[in-house]
Amino acid sequence: MSLHYDPSRHHGAAAAPHHTSWPSTMPASFRRFQALPPEIRTMIWEYSLPDGRVYEVLDAPNAKARTPPQQGLMFANVHPEPPPGLAAVCRESRYLVLHHYRPLALGKTTKYVDLSRDMLLLEPYLLVKRLHRTLHFMSQIPLVRDGVSRLAMGTSYGIYTGICHPVLSWKVSKSNMGKLVSRLAEFPKLKTLVFVVHQEFQFEFDFRHPEYPSNNHHSHNYHLSHHHHGLHQQPPPLGISTAPPLLPPPPPPPPLPPQASHPMPQPPQASHPMPQPPPPTSLPLPPPLMMTPIYDGPTATMPAPSRPQVVHQAYRFKFDIEANINHHPHRPHLNELLYYPLEVDEDKDDWDVSATGGAGGGAGSSDATDDQSAWCDPWPTNDDYRRFRRRFQRAVNMSLEMGLVEGKRPESLPSLQGASLLWRYTRGRYS
Repeated sequence: MSLHYDPSRHHGAAAAPHHTSWPSTMPASFRRFQALPPEIRTMIWEYSLPDGRVYEVLDAPNAKARTPPQQGLMFANVHPEPPPGLAAVCRESRYLVLHHYRPLALGKTTKYVDLSRDMLLLEPYLLVKRLHRTLHFMSQIPLVRDGVSRLAMGTSYGIYTGICHPVLSWKVSKSNMGKLVSRLAEFPKLKTLVFVVHQEFQFEFDFRHPEYPSNNHHSHNYHLSHHHHGLHQQPPPLGISTAPPLLPPPPPPPPLPPQASHPMPQPPQASHPMPQPPPPTSLPLPPPLMMTPIYDGPTATMPAPSRPQVVHQAYRFKFDIEANINHHPHRPHLNELLYYPLEVDEDKDDWDVSATGGAGGGAGSSDATDDQSAWCDPWPTNDDYRRFRRRFQRAVNMSLEMGLVEGKRPESLPSLQGASLLWRYTRGRYS
């Protein structure tokens, strides 16, 4: 079971009995919303705003130091995104939405972001030089420089190497940590540095949607498990047929005549064409009452509603996913962060926790042990993150003590957090 997707949390609330007795005559609409005080209306609109999302940013191809900042950066997801749908309700809601969400144009893509909620992500393939260039471009865009309060940085993970970041590599000069500290000091509102140590991807497929054809009829007829042990083949949903319909067996062929010891004589060739034999007469069909169905089970006329399909992929598969989401139709995405330390049993060995998918305890752990042959991406444990955090803090303190920070020195260092990141792509799309 995924750490982020908990069926009991998402669906159990709807199935749980309500102890509050609501009046049976409750109106379906509230027509006196404008009569509420403006402060209460503003609180309602702000409560209706979407949760924060994560946007991956990288340097554009062929970007140089003198490239204009908005042309030197690009979004990994190249689809433009309009303001939240709340902006289309009324003038008051649109004013509040546009007060929070501002257009951020990077390259040819414009997205409406609220950097007090949303977060920009810099993945570890941005090695030291590209990372410094990306931060330099970001610091030259006023909306980003003055609005970023949290910044996410991706990491790589291995069972033997632990959590790694390019700046901490032994091949990198010690001055690069000082350059990173001075780059981060150019963002005055930056308070938190979030290290993404694990990522998951969840897609919602609609088997009934006619606009998503597939060349392989098996590509959509599967369910991906809700835990970290790879992909398990499951039966297709109700109403989806993956095999041809059942038909009665054909009648046996007539027996062949015995083989003669001498070849059969050939009919003489006629000088004029032979008349064609008359067509066979059609046999009468049995009455309807005599035709019994072969399969006497219930038949479903409508397929079951689509279920969330959870894809657990390591970072090395992310480029394939990004190549998929950059094709039309565009899938809006949501994000969910699970912060460290994870709620796991500290008495367990780190290897056991990593092999069972980090903090996927409970029912998910029992499901995970059903298929021992399935391979899973190991989760960084709490100890892995603690060791990485100590290494990073030690490198930052050393760069400050040795005077390796060039340029602007930070008044206060941002706090460090570790998190697992979920990307959830919905069935909807932007017009």
